[in-house]
Amino acid sequence: MGTGFWAKLEKPIMLLAPMAGVTDTAFRRIVARYGKPDVCFTEFVSCAGLCSRGRKKLLPDLWYEDCERPVVAQIFGAQPEEFAETAELCVELGFDGIDINFGCPDKNVDKQRAGANVIREPARAQAIIRATQQGAGELPVTVKTRLGYERVETREWVGALLETDPVAITLHARTRDEINLRPHMIPHPVSAHLSCIPHPLVLSTDPGQSAPAQLSSDASPNITSIPIHINSAPSSPAFPPP
Repeated sequence: MGTGFWAKLEKPIMLLAPMAGVTDTAFRRIVARYGKPDVCFTEFVSCAGLCSRGRKKLLPDLWYEDCERPVVAQIFGAQPEEFAETAELCVELGFDGIDINFGCPDKNVDKQRAGANVIREPARAQAIIRATQQGAGELPVTVKTRLGYERVETREWVGALLETDPVAITLHARTRDEINLRPHMIPHPVSAHLSCIPHPLVLSTDPGQSAPAQLSSDASPNITSIPIHINSAPSSPAFPPP
């Protein structure tokens, strides 16, 4: 497994964060035209679906154009073998990287033992990452996740992820159970949980939050980039029509 394009990016890195039902290829092309981020991510796509007879219905979620590059396929699921097969598909489709979603708090995703639910089983998470890396070949594999599931467990959880050597980790600075809390209601300081992680991180803040307001470079020198959250855009059109 290589680091791919990630090693070539200048910091700070600006990412177009994925959002299901919004950041499809049409949206990403508009963003690329008027304010190109350093990296684009697809909407997250189900590994189980891509490994089933329903694959054709999901393939449009993996459509992209060269103007979006580097473009990363974000995938989610529960079974390591399905991640391996999906990673091979992503290689065939020509993606620049693969991102594993261990952060989605949605109840339907949680029932599938996917998304943030995987935080509860670090050994399964490791098996998923390694299976994805095997299927991805030289494509870089990254992980999107949270501080924990029911409680903050950054050291234990992220420590388990680091054992698999992902190229980068995107950390949403709240737990799964804090899904409905507004940013000012979150009781724990973000920097206290990130400074112990000796690895490049992408800090995923909430809409309206700026990372510099939460963190100092001294407290968290491992923070390397900030995602662009499309749901923090103003209600008026953010871009002129093509």
